[in-house]
Amino acid sequence: MMTKKCAVSFIICSISLLLVFAAMHFMSLWTVSKWLGVGVGGGALGICLILSIVFRICLAHDLVRPKKWRYLPYCIILIASVATGITISSLFVYGGIYPPIWQTALLYACFVALFFLYCPCTHLSFVRAHGNISLTLYAIILLTVSILLLVFFPRTIFLLASISLITLISFLISLPLDADDEEDHIQNLVFCSFGFLIVTILVVLIVISSGEGLDGLDFSGGGAGGPSKRKNPYDYLYKDWHE
Repeated sequence: MMTKKCAVSFIICSISLLLVFAAMHFMSLWTVSKWLGVGVGGGALGICLILSIVFRICLAHDLVRPKKWRYLPYCIILIASVATGITISSLFVYGGIYPPIWQTALLYACFVALFFLYCPCTHLSFVRAHGNISLTLYAIILLTVSILLLVFFPRTIFLLASISLITLISFLISLPLDADDEEDHIQNLVFCSFGFLIVTILVVLIVISSGEGLDGLDFSGGGAGGPSKRKNPYDYLYKDWHE
């Protein structure tokens, strides 16, 4: 049985992860620079921060009606999720290939299941008494498994799993945070969305700027070719034979 607080986090996490993966694959339709995704992510982060600060200032001085602006926190979370997906796309533009959509869909199902499985555990006495410790242990297990898979099976899907795990763990962090009601909890989720966007931007920047972070990955098989690998469908296959 899931508490209402857990249910809110689960639903928003599920929608956010879907937007992350959808935005990432949407970017595969275009030929872009490896810096575009990071740039969009940074710009979106700035917009989200400004919206959040202005909203809080206006709310504190009774310049806006809370009910009229109650959907703004949800919009911030959705913007951060889309921006995270676009940011992650920079990794695969850099590598020249994206994971197949079916693998991403399977990864999404696994992430949703992992979040769902943790929610019933919150009824256990140990997890209730030591919420932060339990969540830390769960996060460490997920990170360890993800890193081991990436090390021993250097494929694009495990790279995606490792970096998108930041989003999943950020929403899991919202579960033990104190909240008087749903409004307070949504504000915690907004802060979590800032967290996973910032960390994702930093990780992607480090990898693509170092020029060595993806050298050991296998971008040759099991992936869906990005624009840099795709032939022009509006040209003849044997064009070079006639030139």
